[in-house]
Amino acid sequence: MSSFLTVLITFFAPCVTFGQVAEMVDRGQNSCGLYAMLHAGILYFTGCGCLLSAYYRIKMSQLYNLPNDPLINILVHLICEPCALCQEYRELQARGFNMQLGVGWRNQTPEIQQTGGIMVAPKVPGGMSR
Repeated sequence: MSSFLTVLITFFAPCVTFGQVAEMVDRGQNSCGLYAMLHAGILYFTGCGCLLSAYYRIKMSQLYNLPNDPLINILVHLICEPCALCQEYRELQARGFNMQLGVGWRNQTPEIQQTGGIMVAPKVPGGMSR
């Protein structure tokens, strides 16, 4: 999905992008749709969906050893949740995740599923051979 399309979807329906990010951060424990409905419900009833997405930003920061200041992460989501969600989406794309709608965790490459997008050193063949 192009960056412009991601921005549009996130601006008008942040729950969709949140669902995609949360599914990848939780490694497929629940579906994108479930996370999106949870975010939409919290947003509808309390107006504080940004607190849930901030929690996942903190979780993602810890998982991938990104700069992790919980207060800053919460403020970023309070001030501009769509911008924060787009940034998280792009970070997961840069780590090799296929973030297209409908792909989900189960359809990621085996390498991504095994490492969870955490960068690992490549495997080197053993010893010299002739």
